Amino acid sequence: MIAIIKELYTQKELKHKINENKQRYEKYKRKHYYDLMTFICSDIAHFYELLGDKKKRNLYYEKIVDIWHDHPGTLVNFGCVRALRALQRPEEALQIVLSNPKGWGVETLAQLYEKVGRKKEAIVIYSSLAIYSSKFSEAYYPFWRPHYLQEASDIWEKVESPDYALKYNQKAVAAWEEIKDNIQRSLSLIEEAWLYEEVGYIYEKAGKFETAMDYYQKAQSKYQKAHTEEPHIVGAHHIDGDWNRYFKFFTRQIPDFDFIHFRFEHPEDNDYRRMKYRILNLEEQMK
Repeated sequence: MIAIIKELYTQKELKHKINENKQRYEKYKRKHYYDLMTFICSDIAHFYELLGDKKKRNLYYEKIVDIWHDHPGTLVNFGCVRALRALQRPEEALQIVLSNPKGWGVETLAQLYEKVGRKKEAIVIYSSLAIYSSKFSEAYYPFWRPHYLQEASDIWEKVESPDYALKYNQKAVAAWEEIKDNIQRSLSLIEEAWLYEEVGYIYEKAGKFETAMDYYQKAQSKYQKAHTEEPHIVGAHHIDGDWNRYFKFFTRQIPDFDFIHFRFEHPEDNDYRRMKYRILNLEEQMK
């Protein structure tokens, strides 16, 4: 885990979150909401890991596996696979995925192949995904081009292809420079925040740290304004806007994303915490 992650919380705050989520777990247990119970267990496990309590962390991951054995289902399957990975049991996780391959994204399969030492199969899948993202950048109108070019760069970096990673990052920078003065799209405050955060990351990967910091600070300001002035619009865009797309980008960009973003917390808290992480991480690189 990156040390900066631990700087985002106090021990008192983590203990409060654990107690809060334990109460939520009992409520969902009474209502037999097994999928939500797995999400809660995952969050509690992360909080215990941040506190350095590996025994209790593992206990809650084991709870997820037990729920899956007793009540298998689509969302419970997803939680079980993640729990088994956290428990260093990737072979079991892989068997769950292979037993119903149509129910899983290929990237999950690639991650598990990588974990069990089947690196060649993982590289084939990752390479295909990188090519797909680069093709996707050409299919959408210019606004999305920098996003998908950077996604391709990130995936090439994943398969240890630094030349391709650099090439597509440079393309992402060029694509943004080309459209930044005329994006041909009207954006709400939250959409501007997501965009500036993404662009900041693109410049960070390009080693242009001061420009990246400018965009991160712009994003931070837009998040504060969006959550203060347009909370209903923020909620609408999370449900029926581009959040799912940005969520996919951000999860790939941030190691240990699951220690920053929590399903049952307000988007405002997740956004502020994520930006604090990005800025602290960038400041470390600028030293």
